[in-house]
Amino acid sequence: MRATQAALNEQPAEGPDLQRPSCDPCLTIGEFYFSQPVWKRAMAVPLIYFPIATTIPFTVGGNVLLRASLALAGARSRRSIMDYLPAWVSHRYTMETQIVMDSRFQWSPFTALELLKGTRAFWIFNCKMYCPASVALFRHTTHLLEESHKPKPKKSRLGGLLQRAAVAAMTPTNKMGNFLVRRHLGMMGAQNLDEVNRYAIETDSDETVDPMKSEALKLIGSTTKLIEIVEAWWCPFNHEAKESYARIDHSAWGVIPREKAKLHPDDRDNPQWENGQPIVDTRTGKAQHA
Repeated sequence: MRATQAALNEQPAEGPDLQRPSCDPCLTIGEFYFSQPVWKRAMAVPLIYFPIATTIPFTVGGNVLLRASLALAGARSRRSIMDYLPAWVSHRYTMETQIVMDSRFQWSPFTALELLKGTRAFWIFNCKMYCPASVALFRHTTHLLEESHKPKPKKSRLGGLLQRAAVAAMTPTNKMGNFLVRRHLGMMGAQNLDEVNRYAIETDSDETVDPMKSEALKLIGSTTKLIEIVEAWWCPFNHEAKESYARIDHSAWGVIPREKAKLHPDDRDNPQWENGQPIVDTRTGKAQHA
């Protein structure tokens, strides 16, 4: 079983819209990680869970409405969310093999976070379920929005109303989710988040849709890239769709030598989230050699 999983981990990404991203821009986050106070980095962690309540339910609802609007107009989505979800067995780790970060128990406001980082369930939930499922949801929603802009076999007033209702429900909630994820990454040390919007537009558009004319499409595309960055930062573990994710300079595991040593060699040396250069502690100017 382990040999089969290892073989799957070596397979190239396949599926819809899963081209390996250009490294322009590569988000810089690890380089400035040490310049952020510990309390700030700890306070950033809960921000990535708020969208479970504030954003994801409305995106799921908008997804359903968009599919219904396409059906009423005589069109059919060629893809389902499963086309964007990496196969469960393609993930690097299982509950039995998942690596964890060192948990240094000490009484502080961040004790709970330290304890969670030392559990396999925490990493399995975030890296095998929450992040990949979120990326798949937002990629599929982007696809449905693009499909909704294309010419339809027939006109449907109800379909048009459903499409507008979907956009109306998703836009404000995705703005909040986008803001929360941006704040999370910014508090971790990310420096050039403004590049994400341009990156999302350039890589998610096609010849039939001009994303500049659709606020919802631009917003969903930006949020998708931000979630990809969050997963690349926290979860530098391979799965079959990982090569299509946005690139960053270093992962959260890569900036700490003792944690980087735990990574699988293919993950530790993967230029998609580890550029191979030593991290420089901006507080001291000294390299943090892994």
